[in-house]
Amino acid sequence: MPKQSKRVIVQRLTYAHRAMATTFGLTIEANEQGYAAGAARKVFELVDEIARSLTRFDPASELNAVNRSPSDEWVLVTPDLQQCLARARAVYDSTSGLFNPSYRKPNGFSMLEVDPERPRIRSPEPVDMDLGGIGKGYALDRAAELLREWDLECAFIHAGGSTVLAMDAPEGEDGWPLLVGKREPVLLTGRSVGASGTAVRGAHIIDTHTGRPTENGRRVWASAPAATESDALSTAFFLMDEDSILDYCERHSGIGAPWMTADGLKNTGEWP
Repeated sequence: MPKQSKRVIVQRLTYAHRAMATTFGLTIEANEQGYAAGAARKVFELVDEIARSLTRFDPASELNAVNRSPSDEWVLVTPDLQQCLARARAVYDSTSGLFNPSYRKPNGFSMLEVDPERPRIRSPEPVDMDLGGIGKGYALDRAAELLREWDLECAFIHAGGSTVLAMDAPEGEDGWPLLVGKREPVLLTGRSVGASGTAVRGAHIIDTHTGRPTENGRRVWASAPAATESDALSTAFFLMDEDSILDYCERHSGIGAPWMTADGLKNTGEWP
């Protein structure tokens, strides 16, 4: 992989790309514009590749192939789908199923097996998975990995208004500014924030325990070191009451959850 020039002239460069039904944005601090543009192109190619694998809207996608696969047989998958499902399962377990990518068939995901040694999965029951609640965050984490391979450590990546990931802080600054609610921006470094609410898309978040959409008028955020987790946890936190969110943050190191109330923004756990 080429290394960027060691010249000290730093430029802040911004790129955008449409994928996963939203606009991914990337801001990079780099010494050479051409080098940064090449890295951004590779990032967006990777995002497109992940989107093709994880989408349920394309009948030919890898995810839909898994959804149609015979029960109780190992199915070979790409490492990206394997890793995304493994991390989705971890959040499913830690939230007692509130985050469930197979909410149409809730019991299926609890029995999903992800082979830790090989890129393959199996389930004794059909799972009918939808990774819309975690896929964007996973794509951001993979994008950050690629940027590090290009020796670009100072960057800010977002997937529309739902999930952001801040890498190293800009030169001479304490972090990347992020506006949460109607307060002063917080400075984010080495962390991700995911958001869930119904103001934009209406009651689209399914309560996996009832199978029905939830409309509670809230907007919640989840903060975590990785975007995969902040994306998924923001959905789960939307379905939790405040005491449950507080308890989750106390039991899981590195997790935070600011949320809006009638009295303004409340914070719990590690934030930002």
